[in-house]
Amino acid sequence: MKKLGLFSMFAILTFTTGSEYLMACHEEASGSQFVPTLRGHNPTSRQSGFLTSFEGTAAFLSTSTKCDVYTSFIELNYDQIVENAAQGHGPYLDALASLRGCSIDSKLLFRQVLHENFSELFENHELNGEALSRRLEIILNREPVLLDKCLLPAQSAYS
Repeated sequence: MKKLGLFSMFAILTFTTGSEYLMACHEEASGSQFVPTLRGHNPTSRQSGFLTSFEGTAAFLSTSTKCDVYTSFIELNYDQIVENAAQGHGPYLDALASLRGCSIDSKLLFRQVLHENFSELFENHELNGEALSRRLEIILNREPVLLDKCLLPAQSAYS
């Protein structure tokens, strides 16, 4: 019995240590005026331990809002997307195009549009995925070819 208890505690600690880095997409962590990222309950906390890790795990497992792969991808890879957009090519732009549902033949145009509109996409100090997503929609709505070929897939209840 003692071995089972020790094993259980070990398993819990093993699977929860570092979970404060997991993205939780729910009301408390999905961003706001003051905390515009998906960084968990306490974005400044870098503590590692059972209680903080358990809170992160519980928040991650109890997600209830419309967070999806697309939003998470933008939040997690914002800096790389900025770098790729500045260059006009790169794996993060290709992945973003794929997540948007761009056809293979429209990915080149997608990358060009992001590169040409770099300053508009990444302007001012609102440097977060939500702002990028909004600006990207505005820019893509001006491109008739991409409107038909780069539509975001419908959100499912399990996204």
